[in-house]
Amino acid sequence: MTGNEVIDVEVINQLKVALGEDAKEIIDDLIQTYVGDAPNLINGMRESIKEQDTEKTRRFAHTLKGSSANLGLNELANACFVLEKAAKNEDLANAEEMLAYIEDAYERALQALNEVI
Repeated sequence: MTGNEVIDVEVINQLKVALGEDAKEIIDDLIQTYVGDAPNLINGMRESIKEQDTEKTRRFAHTLKGSSANLGLNELANACFVLEKAAKNEDLANAEEMLAYIEDAYERALQALNEVI
């Protein structure tokens, strides 16, 4: 991993190598899809936390964790993992604080993606 805790640029570099000559276009599409989906997942977490629905919270956190990890956004993926684990254990006592951290990490992730791509 690089010195940047927000994004592991090696993940992006590996994607570029694996995708070959169409890498830029495909990665741009992946990022646009991610940027389109992530706010909906975060909003879903917010609503499911309000409703104290641990299963929905777990699913939203799990989905955002996976898509973040696929782009090397480790800080955000790790934050989602913490919320996912708490929801799996039916413990949403600190979920609002976790969500606030996820939202901040998402903003940092967007900035990191713009710098790397």
